[in-house]
Amino acid sequence: MKLILLGKILKPHALKGMMSCYLENTEDSSLKPGKKIVINSQTYEVESINFHNSKKTMIKLKNVDHINDLGAILNQDIYIDREEIDCEDGEIILNDLINLDVVSNGLVQGRVDNFYSNGAQDILVVKGKTPIEIPLIDQFIKSIDLNKNTIEVILPEYL
Repeated sequence: MKLILLGKILKPHALKGMMSCYLENTEDSSLKPGKKIVINSQTYEVESINFHNSKKTMIKLKNVDHINDLGAILNQDIYIDREEIDCEDGEIILNDLINLDVVSNGLVQGRVDNFYSNGAQDILVVKGKTPIEIPLIDQFIKSIDLNKNTIEVILPEYL
């Protein structure tokens, strides 16, 4: 099971087990009723979800029917198994790139440690001898090979 961080439970919402959550990505979220999520190493099924805005999402878990049932999971991170994410065959998500070796001109430059968005595009954070940040755009990414665990890049001249 490869767990991917989705967000965090913030607080209860009303009395019937609904909770207010922050999700990292509400626009492309695979989270919907029937999906399984992991909180504190426990698996829960999403009963309903309401995306209020980019800062707050309301989630109701199956068999969590009262505010008192939320005690152990409040302020905890929400994860989803990679297999639960809806993707086309061969589609790659950003989390698939974590720990891939970054290769430029045949030399390993480091390993993808993380990523973030600068508002215009996603940026790969590469840890190596020298930390590198590489925009995830065609100009810099030659190929991604999940079988070989590598991303071949064209490093910007300033690196």
